[in-house]
Amino acid sequence: MEFGEKIRTVRSELGISQSELAKRSQLSLRSIQNYESGQRHPANIAIVKRIGDVLGVSYEYLLDDTAKYVIDAANRAGKDAADDIDRLLSDIQGFFAGGRLSQKDKDKVMRAINEIYWESKEAVK
Repeated sequence: MEFGEKIRTVRSELGISQSELAKRSQLSLRSIQNYESGQRHPANIAIVKRIGDVLGVSYEYLLDDTAKYVIDAANRAGKDAADDIDRLLSDIQGFFAGGRLSQKDKDKVMRAINEIYWESKEAVK
């Protein structure tokens, strides 16, 4: 289960509205909506901890691999880099989940992304 799904599930089980979660975790309603919809991930672990505290679950439970990666990127390269990575991962996830491409075409896209990565890595040396 992904980060946003975990928040939505636990919040619903507790009977807490998005507005109430936002207020109690000192976040904007829009942030909670973005997290639950999977459009964004928190830029730091403190936000995840606040949400976990309100929901009565550990922050480790809430995190998925994408959220961990975005938070790590923010710690290493700053909020702008984390925002860029979050948008990119979200776009890629939506692209692959959209159902418009065959599996063969999805494989081609993945190979192209992989080639871009390795070419850029070589260029930096």
